[in-house]
Amino acid sequence: EAYYQMSDGSGTTLTDNSTNSNTGTLTNMDDDDWVASTAPVGCTISGNSGFRMMSSPVAGQIYSDLLAELWTQGMTGADVTDGTANVWTLNVASQSWTALTDISGSGSGASQTAGTGFLVYVFADTDWDGDSDLPVTLSVAGTENSSSSTVPSSGSIADGDFALAGNPYASTIDFDNITLSNVAVTTSVWNDAGGTDPDNSSDAGWKTWNKTSQSGDLTGGLIAPYQGFWIEGAGGSGTITIETADKSSSSGTFYRTLDGDNM
Repeated sequence: EAYYQMSDGSGTTLTDNSTNSNTGTLTNMDDDDWVASTAPVGCTISGNSGFRMMSSPVAGQIYSDLLAELWTQGMTGADVTDGTANVWTLNVASQSWTALTDISGSGSGASQTAGTGFLVYVFADTDWDGDSDLPVTLSVAGTENSSSSTVPSSGSIADGDFALAGNPYASTIDFDNITLSNVAVTTSVWNDAGGTDPDNSSDAGWKTWNKTSQSGDLTGGLIAPYQGFWIEGAGGSGTITIETADKSSSSGTFYRTLDGDNM
């Protein structure tokens, strides 16, 4: 059994990203045949209006591209600039949400940092015509992140505080493989399919995984592409490092969060 990501970039061999070390051999191919990869997958947004914890497999000024199929408001580069902004990032130091003010694809637009999650309020009516348009598929142009990501990208998480991390790749990652430093061994995402209280971590709506006890309902600790996930500081100066070796040959599930009223 082997898992080939086709991301070696040169040469006539393929690295086996499983634990079996079954290196593949390429025939009738040389370095000129390799091309830069782009994010190969999309993310289907289904269900109803509500919050989604998201990330991106491509870094940089990508918000307007990634969210083009959704209704955005209250920001430069959004569908409309009035109304309450519906995209936020978490300030880890102050433990407060910051609404984005500009999601333009160039110039002053906010930049997405690989491995950092963000929050989007999804309106089921994505074009303001009075009808629900979900499901829609989101995608983003550009080259997939290929290096490791540290979360937070600067500073650290205080004991008991939280950070919203995100899968920085176009493949599912395994929380069991992520390097944790002074961070709790349990991660969580919110899924509205069960439970009603997003502030209650014991509620059925939370999908959790404990990498030490190998237990939880976030199956196997698998985190899908485009999925954001919570991490909690444990002991002070907490960080995590997500590496390409943390990718999994299995597929995770992208979860939606608590539903809300439409526009």
